[in-house]
Amino acid sequence: MILSRSADYGMRAMVYLASHDGPDYVPLHDITGAMRTPPFLLAHILQRLVKGGLVASMKGHHGGFRLQRTPREITAGQIVELIDGPVRAFDCSGNVDCGLAGDCSLLELFGRVETAVQQTLHSTSLDEIARPYTVQAREAANVQFRSRAGGGM
Repeated sequence: MILSRSADYGMRAMVYLASHDGPDYVPLHDITGAMRTPPFLLAHILQRLVKGGLVASMKGHHGGFRLQRTPREITAGQIVELIDGPVRAFDCSGNVDCGLAGDCSLLELFGRVETAVQQTLHSTSLDEIARPYTVQAREAANVQFRSRAGGGM
């Protein structure tokens, strides 16, 4: 199972949004600049997350994107499934052309793998994923602030 580039960008954008506390909308160009992603592609991905109820958007001068729910209420599984669809560990539907059809010992193994991946994604909150990034971003901002204010470390 490999997540798509879109799911990767979507997860990264959600982490970025989670690191921006408050009610303000984050402009698309801020997100794409920080992530170094094509604006058109990220806008398309974020619109999927808007339609799924995880992200709010607003057009206009003070527009952009923000989380619709708290990071604790959003799971990695929700994000991935809105972008890529259901998580699948294998693509076997009892294909008749397969020489093992009807007697495949791999079905049970890959079924367990798929279940484990889904459980992991759905039990991992955006808060857990974004926490290290949020702490690092706040520490970097504090260092920059102290440097500008003339204070040392």
